[in-house]
Amino acid sequence: MASNRDFKVRSYYEGRTIGRQLDLGQIHALKRLSKRLHVNATMFIGDFTEANDPRFGIGALMNEYFDVFLHFDGFGPFRLMFRTPAVHADAIEPYLIGNDFHGVTSQIVGDDVIVRIARYEEDGELGYYKEMPELWLDMLLPLHADLAEGDMSVAIQQARGGSDR
Repeated sequence: MASNRDFKVRSYYEGRTIGRQLDLGQIHALKRLSKRLHVNATMFIGDFTEANDPRFGIGALMNEYFDVFLHFDGFGPFRLMFRTPAVHADAIEPYLIGNDFHGVTSQIVGDDVIVRIARYEEDGELGYYKEMPELWLDMLLPLHADLAEGDMSVAIQQARGGSDR
């Protein structure tokens, strides 16, 4: 019988900066989180499948370093976050629904608003195990530009129930 330590669940983390670069201090701070992270001046990627792999406070990583962040865990959580100018905080307000576990939420951080879109898939334990998430954020980056320009259609879609994959 396999122990919990032998059970493999995939956790994927990817953060990106938009139009700016992380400084050397930030890069070194991120690399200290795990030797198996891929970190450079514009991105952070961690793709883990072992039970004893590190888990990260994605909210803190987003608030401190990144403009876009994608995270999923084989236990069910799927999160996509965008940093946009705080001037759009009032525009997103009507579309906030749910909580950080499942829904659309926002938080003011300095001069920005972090928009979090979360979805929890009850039976998602191994749903993304063979997927290629390193391609996903590239496809989702145009949503950041839309939100930064005040286009809230991504929030409207999620508030109405989103779309199934």
